[in-house]
Amino acid sequence: MLFLCLAAASAGFSPSFLSAQDGASSGFPRAQMLGLRTQGMEWQWLRRIQNGENPPTAVQTVSAAEAAFYGFTPETPDLEGRKVFLLPELRVQPFFTAWNGLDTARGSKDFALRRRLALDEEILAAGISFGSASFFGHIQFDLTADELVRKAGSSGSLGFWQPLEYGKWMTFPREGYISWAGSHLSVAAGRFPTGIGMGEENLILNGSAFWYDNVQLSWWSEKFKFFTMLGSSSSQLSTAEWEVQKKDWDNINNHDAATGADGSEGVTIPLKLFTYHRFEWKPFRRFGLGITEMQLIGGKAPDLFNLLPMSVWHNAYSAAVTNVMFQVDLWALPVDGLLVYGEFLLDDVQSFVESGASKPNCLAWELGALYTLPLDVPGWLFFISGEYTHAGQWTYTRWQPYLTMYQRQIASGGHSGLDTPLGHSEGGDVDTAGISFGAVTEAGGRIEFGYKYIRKGPVYLNEILNGDPLYYDYAEYDSTGALAAALNRPDKKSHCFLLEAVWPFAGHFEAAASLDLRWVQDTGHRAGENAWETIVKTGVLWHW
Repeated sequence: MLFLCLAAASAGFSPSFLSAQDGASSGFPRAQMLGLRTQGMEWQWLRRIQNGENPPTAVQTVSAAEAAFYGFTPETPDLEGRKVFLLPELRVQPFFTAWNGLDTARGSKDFALRRRLALDEEILAAGISFGSASFFGHIQFDLTADELVRKAGSSGSLGFWQPLEYGKWMTFPREGYISWAGSHLSVAAGRFPTGIGMGEENLILNGSAFWYDNVQLSWWSEKFKFFTMLGSSSSQLSTAEWEVQKKDWDNINNHDAATGADGSEGVTIPLKLFTYHRFEWKPFRRFGLGITEMQLIGGKAPDLFNLLPMSVWHNAYSAAVTNVMFQVDLWALPVDGLLVYGEFLLDDVQSFVESGASKPNCLAWELGALYTLPLDVPGWLFFISGEYTHAGQWTYTRWQPYLTMYQRQIASGGHSGLDTPLGHSEGGDVDTAGISFGAVTEAGGRIEFGYKYIRKGPVYLNEILNGDPLYYDYAEYDSTGALAAALNRPDKKSHCFLLEAVWPFAGHFEAAASLDLRWVQDTGHRAGENAWETIVKTGVLWHW
């Protein structure tokens, strides 16, 4: 009832009540945050590639001012000369979801399954946007099914006629932020999605995450872009995770007695943050280069060198309280209509001065291409894309939960968290290869069909065995053989057939449907156990 009351209250406002002052604005709120390749904007992104123009940035969320600078038409309200605005928003989505044969053993720690089950749009959302030409604020209340993975079971269904059921899986609102934008600079703080990468998978900042709690700054010009971001994760740990977090395991590499280097238990502050610094350079019309550094900060109060936006390659020697990664990526358009891209991520590398006991090389890479087909159909663009990604067995992993590369959101009730990998959506120890064919319309419609092969090894982020973490040197402390047993489990191999369609109609309506059909071999890393997994989702969204 609370959400219905809020929705009714929001509906009571009208755009005609916008507060107007003398003087004209720039026509749209420049600070609103947009996804450059989300539905509706994807048409303009593909048209740019078709014309042989350089994709503007690999950062997946930008301000409307930055999008306009690149020549995109921002999907924002028209201020019609007003300097101050207040806009109510309401979205309602009757839906149906059904699933069968799922392996739910990992529950809330399996982000890939959580993402497959969740709806792209909220079931019910009521919010308000406000601001001026350069300032934007948004707050909303919503119902989603993001927590479905906690209670779904291997088979079941959920629909709009079961409000008492999906009400149990309510999470915090998906979006809420304030932002400011000028002609070449924007700052935003709050909860909204973002990501880094040209491909479907992203190695250093996962673009398929529902949202990040973050503060970010972007500066851009025709050839250069600087991006920095500070994000947070819940510090909540289970009893088993806390026992692992406070262990004194890293005496060799950790030189700070305050964090346990002298053999004591050390000091652990319940705090987990992550920072990103990225620089992009587009020296030519058809070529771009990006360099990104990220740092996890966990179990300590951050210092300024952890947080300042221009401090790159932080203090990598605070072994127990920081974890640093580095990525280089590039993209090019060798001919009109063809985008090729690649990424290389360095987590850890064993130098020539380190002993064999040091952490093994932990790397990840990605190669992909997208081609817009030369088909002359008015109002339509067609594309074919392919991508291969690899993340090494121990990439992204640490024995301390506060330094493992995931963001945690506390689930309803506060007893557990929902973990989202910050890097590859499957975590480490994975290879994926896929190809897809799609079409988008100028009006915002989208159809895509694809096949993907996923090899997922037995190493997962933040997995605890018999009270100790699954980590490369666990064998030194393991008297039960749990590590060897875990690593000897077979890889899980999935053959995925994916079909999805989104179609706007009648002005304020949008229909969506998807089919996720998978043949999984050695499911749950159990030899010889094979299964079909099926997820069907459909819904009709009304928005105002």
